Amino acid sequence: MKIRQKRNRNRQQKKQRKTEKIRGKHNGSTTVELALLMPLILAVIVLVIHGSIFLYNREATETIACLSVHRGLQMEHDGKGVIQKEVEQYVEQSLKSKLLLRPSATAQVTVSLTSVQVTIELEQKNPVPGITALLPGKGIFSAKVSKKGWRMDPADVLWAISAGRSALSSGQMPKTESGDN
Repeated sequence: MKIRQKRNRNRQQKKQRKTEKIRGKHNGSTTVELALLMPLILAVIVLVIHGSIFLYNREATETIACLSVHRGLQMEHDGKGVIQKEVEQYVEQSLKSKLLLRPSATAQVTVSLTSVQVTIELEQKNPVPGITALLPGKGIFSAKVSKKGWRMDPADVLWAISAGRSALSSGQMPKTESGDN
């Protein structure tokens, strides 16, 4: 009996020593420090994730603007209003289906006989309102994407090819300009 009691006492003492080594001399101060730091760590994580989603949305708007310009340039010219409405519908549908977290996006489409221009402005609010003082622009992520393409007269292409020049070097080929902020 006495031997069992000694073994049990020794085991309990070993466990107590191990817990003392693990705990050290802090006695709960680590918990208090983590309780103070955890909200800041979570806010930084949320901002990093939100910033990544904003970058994805910006690239998606860039792609949507470029594709809608090309779509407008490839349409038969049934009239300025028809092409503009179709391109606007395409932009609106694409913005609704491709963007994450539903940021506010406004699109402006301009169509003429020789060019198509699409401008999209994107704004996404900061999810952590207490940290807005650290971000420029009142805590709003914003971007402006503008794409423009020109139509080319088919006669100019044929003339350049028959003259032995590339249609690209004739200076008349459709281009895509990008204006980013």
